[in-house]
Amino acid sequence: MIIYYLIIILILYETYKGLGDLSDQSFDRRSYEGLNSLQYKISPLELLHRKLTYTSGLKDIFFHLNVYSFIGLSIVFSLIGAYIFFKLTALLIGSLLLGLGTLLLPWLILTTWCEKRNASLSSEMVTFISLMSRWATVKDDIYFCIEKSSERVGGSLKKYLSNFLMYVKYTGLSDEGFQRLLLYSENEMYRNFIINLQQAAYSKGDLCQLLERLEEEAYLIEGEHSRLIYETFWDRFVIGMVGIVALLISGMVLYFNPLMQNFYFETSLGQILLTFYILLFLLAIYITSKITNFNY
Repeated sequence: MIIYYLIIILILYETYKGLGDLSDQSFDRRSYEGLNSLQYKISPLELLHRKLTYTSGLKDIFFHLNVYSFIGLSIVFSLIGAYIFFKLTALLIGSLLLGLGTLLLPWLILTTWCEKRNASLSSEMVTFISLMSRWATVKDDIYFCIEKSSERVGGSLKKYLSNFLMYVKYTGLSDEGFQRLLLYSENEMYRNFIINLQQAAYSKGDLCQLLERLEEEAYLIEGEHSRLIYETFWDRFVIGMVGIVALLISGMVLYFNPLMQNFYFETSLGQILLTFYILLFLLAIYITSKITNFNY
């Protein structure tokens, strides 16, 4: 119990000790510094801010969500999870351990959301690069091609590009506009494309040739991703069935075997082991869900 509350207090202290200097504007400034300097090491709080505000897009849905409210929400989830599990099982040690595991639940949800957005962005990028390649034959101008191509794409990419065009139009800061685009995703195909466009805008290179090569690369990457999903179908199916069977057998053993019930529910060692097995099972589900992840 003491260790549990010390961990909660430590998280709160590390989060709020720099509250006056870590506003959203300060986080944005440090994010730009992290993009433009190899020597700058981004902190966990700055990385969390980038995921909440840019990469995940959750800021567009929950307008008041920030680093501090997210961490507070994580702690609330932890306390509620520990309380509910204790009420159901009366296992104090297990409840505390499960509470610490539940502390990571919002972080796992955030990571999964970002990965899902990255996967969707990869598909959008293939269509967008193809459209830009066609428009480049009409007019060799990056901003013209982006404007015309963005009219035919949807999803998050359309919003990124609209914000980029508006920013460049009203400020004239094209380099900073490209840097802002890089904040929106950690997808390597997307970032590689934006960096190439930025360099082409700066050096006035052959846009048609550049886009043709990027289009070919995008199709190869998307084909590899499709192949990975197809080839891992049965592996994912078998792993899922094994997990279900293991869960059913464990439940039956605990229900029909009094000795096992006594060990896992009445002894401290059994409570710790049972909670550890539950957390390990949840971790296995999370890792299995990442089998089809493909990023460049």
